[in-house]
Amino acid sequence: MAKAEDLASGTFYLTVMQALQYAVAFVFYIVVARVLSPVEVGSFSLLLMVLAVFNTLTLLALNNAVIKYVSENMGAGDGECAASVSHKALKIILGVSLPALAVGFASSPMLSAYTGTGVLEVSIILISAFILNLTSYYGAVMYGLSMFRQVSAQNVLYTFSSRFAGLLLAFVGLKVLGLSLGFLAGSAMTLLYSIAVLKGRMRRSNKNFPSAKLLRFSLPVYGANVIGLMQSWLDVAVLSGMAGLGAAGTYYIAVSSVLPYQYFGRRYPQLCFQHFHG
Repeated sequence: MAKAEDLASGTFYLTVMQALQYAVAFVFYIVVARVLSPVEVGSFSLLLMVLAVFNTLTLLALNNAVIKYVSENMGAGDGECAASVSHKALKIILGVSLPALAVGFASSPMLSAYTGTGVLEVSIILISAFILNLTSYYGAVMYGLSMFRQVSAQNVLYTFSSRFAGLLLAFVGLKVLGLSLGFLAGSAMTLLYSIAVLKGRMRRSNKNFPSAKLLRFSLPVYGANVIGLMQSWLDVAVLSGMAGLGAAGTYYIAVSSVLPYQYFGRRYPQLCFQHFHG
């Protein structure tokens, strides 16, 4: 009965989360289209593509492995092993993300020319992407611990704070830089929230969970995520190269308002880890 109640409450919180995220995204894209020119929207869309590429390639889908093995071990009453899973995953994520961030900084002049923005905007987005890797990790730990209300609040906090702050800064004249700073502020706030919520829940463990076991589970998902990345952004990348940033910006605004629908239902299978292993 407890498992069924957890699944029902988790479904409720995630449904509310998705609805709020869609509402915020809908308003965001309407306002962006009025504050930024099509060329500026095109530039910002390419910055978001850089962010998505960084997250997808460096996270290695380890958040999915964390959900699985934390929930399994917590369900089996082995909190120490669950803590070992979370700590090992964090080490791998940092071990991949930090060098990738350095490569991104070194490549920022090239990315600046490609996106039509300044090096500052590119650097801000790269830092935001790195922070979002950490928030994804912490969110996965929350899922594994059946903290559905907290992980829903985490997602809503990021969506609302990043868009609101970005639009505010763009409206006062910072344009694309303002949106980038908004995403950085939102990711930083979400990271602080995540750390505070999980404080004391995952203590240090003497166990050493094997990295290979985490990666064996995550890498097939990683491959699917890479394919999804290409499906989501290849059209914007090609259009910007062939028709220019203005055309890419117009296209991006047109399709972005319906993109949140693709996320409905994606998170619900994750609840099954807690239902069957909790």
